[in-house]
Amino acid sequence: MVRYEGLSGNGIITLVSRDGRNILFLKVTKKGRKYIYGKYVYREDGQIKEFSWEDKIDPSGYVILSGMREDLEKAYLEYRDALDKWEEAKRRTRDELRLKAWDWIEEQLKLWEKENPRPENPLEKIVSEVVK
Repeated sequence: MVRYEGLSGNGIITLVSRDGRNILFLKVTKKGRKYIYGKYVYREDGQIKEFSWEDKIDPSGYVILSGMREDLEKAYLEYRDALDKWEEAKRRTRDELRLKAWDWIEEQLKLWEKENPRPENPLEKIVSEVVK
């Protein structure tokens, strides 16, 4: 049997995925033994509107809350914005560190090449004498 908080007056529930990566609003049309059936809803111009199709939801993958918890959606969207900014800063920092590391590697290779000169190709010497 499907277990969750009681429905609000308008039959809308909030579904939060168990991994915390998704939030959905559903107007329940039917409660079955294993599934919840309903239409996804959203707010537009202060009005609650629903999509035309009905979907079957397996509630085992969600935490189910009563009502349209837009406060949770707002908090999640703020988190996603902050996460996007953090990931961009991390990417820029990684790129800067790679550039610094590349410069250091090039400096070390130049020092190594001074201490360990490249072997001379004897054929180049012969060719350069003939071409003169």
